[in-house]
Amino acid sequence: MEIEDGKRQRLVQKVRRRYLGVQTLYNKAYYRLFAFWDKTQATDTLVVSTHGIVKKSQRINKEEIIKALKIKEQYFKEKK
Repeated sequence: MEIEDGKRQRLVQKVRRRYLGVQTLYNKAYYRLFAFWDKTQATDTLVVSTHGIVKKSQRINKEEIIKALKIKEQYFKEKK
């Protein structure tokens, strides 16, 4: 992804094992979208987004990761 100052940056990053974060720049603000894979079906993989945040620093707040993991856990509980 090309950003304003010309530096290259990865769009998708692994936040935790089997969990990803998508980051983008829009109107001079960085946004991160948290998501995970649902590979429970034999033929299809579903990407499920949990929530998004406006990034204010380079580090990812631990509370946001915990929130995303809880949503993932609830998703699979309800899917059963």
